[in-house]
Amino acid sequence: MVEQQRFADLDALTLEDKRQGPKTRPRFLLVVFHGFGASAEDLLPLAPAFARAMPDTAQVFLQAPDPCLVGGSVTGRAWFPLQMLSYEEVVSGLKKVESPVSEALDALSAHYEVPAQRIALFGFSQGGM
Repeated sequence: MVEQQRFADLDALTLEDKRQGPKTRPRFLLVVFHGFGASAEDLLPLAPAFARAMPDTAQVFLQAPDPCLVGGSVTGRAWFPLQMLSYEEVVSGLKKVESPVSEALDALSAHYEVPAQRIALFGFSQGGM
């Protein structure tokens, strides 16, 4: 079952398998970051493979904070504007999103009762930065 939740200032999609009976606390947490122009929902098809490979792991798909245009009128999400091409502008964009992501990770750690050393980050493209 997919649920939408908010952690700090970021939206997230979380997964819980209701067929497994009472909810047990996960030992690990996987936080997934999508790429520029995509959304957290776009990566949900990866969830079954992650679950098979990491059965004691909760999965959270974070949603980038900024809306963006992709190919005319199609909208997606971005961690920071991609028009930034210089090294300095990319670093500035990363610094802008650092605090919201860090706060969301702290909130996720508390929510799932998983210590920081048991949280894995997985990202595609801009989400991997």
